[in-house]
Amino acid sequence: MLFRKSKERKPPKLIRPKVFEDLDPDFDDEFGPKINLRSPQSDDYQNFIPESHEGRGPVTYQRPDMLILDDVVGLLTKHPEVDATEIEVQVDQGEVVLTGRVREEKMKFLATEVIKLIPGVRSVNNQLKTPLPK
Repeated sequence: MLFRKSKERKPPKLIRPKVFEDLDPDFDDEFGPKINLRSPQSDDYQNFIPESHEGRGPVTYQRPDMLILDDVVGLLTKHPEVDATEIEVQVDQGEVVLTGRVREEKMKFLATEVIKLIPGVRSVNNQLKTPLPK
């Protein structure tokens, strides 16, 4: 979207981080980005990323296992249909291993499905056991 010069009213000058000086040839310092961005009025660097690239990180980046572990434990703890009191969680290079017991088969399934949604999880090895029927 291009703005025309007007003597009466100029659009606000956008400030962008120095890191983007050479990366975006379509950026005009006086009139803002020439490509469609989420929010060109913001100074936040994330707003200079086109929507089509959102969610794609660097090739070599792997989210740290401790962050994944914190997210897994938090989601299992907060999930209203999963009793996580007897679940043990281990994370190794993005692979989540669940061991222990749950009361119902549904909880075992839900635990796996919830964990797959966490960023950085490459696979889920669900070794949870359900009690034998009485």
